[in-house]
Amino acid sequence: MPGKGVEVDFRTLAVLSAVESAAVQMVKAGAEKIVKATEPFVPEDTGELINSVVVEVNKDTATITYQADHAAVVHERMDVHHPKGSAKYLDKGIRAGSADALRAMEEELERGLR
Repeated sequence: MPGKGVEVDFRTLAVLSAVESAAVQMVKAGAEKIVKATEPFVPEDTGELINSVVVEVNKDTATITYQADHAAVVHERMDVHHPKGSAKYLDKGIRAGSADALRAMEEELERGLR
């Protein structure tokens, strides 16, 4: 007769840990694809803007930030012409790269759960 108390199935904990780890890698892979897809749209004068991109992953969320002082202005000023790139560069990269990002996320999740 089993005793009373709390039973923990450590295999379940291992699976949950693997899922969490796979989710982090999945989100990171998707964000990296978005950054890559954004590159052609980022206006480039000195290279400061394109080199200021930072991807932060916190469990199931990724944040892509262009940290150059002028990043927000360049992103929002649709009345300014750029020889290379354009305003709304991040928005355009998200649209252009979303299918690749989803594929990369799916592949990473499958890899992490093997």
